[in-house]
Amino acid sequence: MAVSVITTAYPNFALQGFELDVLDYLIKPFPFERLLKAANKARDFYQMINKPETQASDFFFVKCEHRYEKILFREVTFVEGMENYVVIHTLTQKFVTLMRMKTIEDLLPAANFIRTHKSYIVAMSAITSIDGNDLVVAGKYLPMSREKKTEIMELLLKQKRT
Repeated sequence: MAVSVITTAYPNFALQGFELDVLDYLIKPFPFERLLKAANKARDFYQMINKPETQASDFFFVKCEHRYEKILFREVTFVEGMENYVVIHTLTQKFVTLMRMKTIEDLLPAANFIRTHKSYIVAMSAITSIDGNDLVVAGKYLPMSREKKTEIMELLLKQKRT
């Protein structure tokens, strides 16, 4: 399936473009931010339609420097975002890779991991306690965002009862 973004100086063809299932329609001149938004939208849509339906394996690979490292989902304790990189913390080591938080979030099984903050994704099984606005994971205090705290607390408390 093709992902199409049209750029044109003619706004009167927008309706026809969307009838052809284009993803976005940019009218010239457009600012760089608008082009970037359309490109991100196209990339996210492409990744969504090409994502495998089921996670058949219990591991994934990430590129660290010049090699690919195999990481088992069950060993991941949390993921920390650092600008353009993520640090994947496992039971035994850390892996630094050039990846967006959204990409790693989509890669991890949603039933086992939760985004607790713009910079953190946590394995629910690795949470040892809750201290105010922080989750304690592997001896580290990781923040919960105010926007997500209620949702996280409900999910975690529901998990413990079932």
